[in-house]
Amino acid sequence: MARLHKALKGKAKKKVSHLMANPLNINKLLVTLEECFGRPEFVLDYLVEKAKCCDRVEPNKPETLVAFGDAVEALVTNICSYNKTDYMNNKQLTKELIDKLPGPLRSRWYEWRAEDDNRETNLVYFSNWIKLKVKAARLQITPKVSSSTDDEENAAHSRRTKRGPATLVADDASSEEDSPDESSDDVEPTWTPENEVGRTDDQLGGRKCWKVGWEKP
Repeated sequence: MARLHKALKGKAKKKVSHLMANPLNINKLLVTLEECFGRPEFVLDYLVEKAKCCDRVEPNKPETLVAFGDAVEALVTNICSYNKTDYMNNKQLTKELIDKLPGPLRSRWYEWRAEDDNRETNLVYFSNWIKLKVKAARLQITPKVSSSTDDEENAAHSRRTKRGPATLVADDASSEEDSPDESSDDVEPTWTPENEVGRTDDQLGGRKCWKVGWEKP
C-alpha cells in the first residue's frame, strides 16, 4: 500500500483515496484502478497517439530513430499482451508510422517486405524490421558520461552565479590611521550592501564598509 501511495497521482489517486486507509482493501483498489484507467482500449489508444506524435526520424540523428522505435515496441508489446489483433492488422496505422521514416529508410522497408511475399504491411512485420534498425542506431550514439568531478564543478559554478554583493566590515578601532575623524561633521557616505546604501559611517555605528566582491548571500 505504501508503494501505491507514492506511485498514484492526480485522478487515479483521488479515485481510490477512500480505499487506501486499510491494507485489506488492496484487491478492491486494484480492480477499481483497472476498471477506470487500465482498460485495454485506453492504454492502447494512448500508446498509438504517443507513437504517432513522435518526431519524424532524421537520417543524421540516430536518437530520433531510437525514440520512434521504442514507441513502436511499447505499442506492439501491449497489443500482444491484450491480444488485440485488430490493432496489429490496422494497415492505416501501420502506414502512418511508416511515413515517419525518411525516404531512404522507407524504401528499405518496402524492399525488405518485397523480398518475401508472406510479409505484409502490418505492425507485426514493421515492428520486427524496425527493431534491427534501432539496434544499429544505438551503436551510433555515444553515451554521455559525467564524472563526479564534473558534477561538483557544475554545482560550484551554479553557486557562484547565485551569489550577491559582499561587504567587508572593519571596526575603526583596528586602525586609527584609516579611521575617519568621528568629531568631523563632514562624513562621506560609504559603500554598503543594497539595504545600507546611503548610510554614513556614523549611522553604521562607527564602522567602515567596502564592497569587495562576491560571497554567499
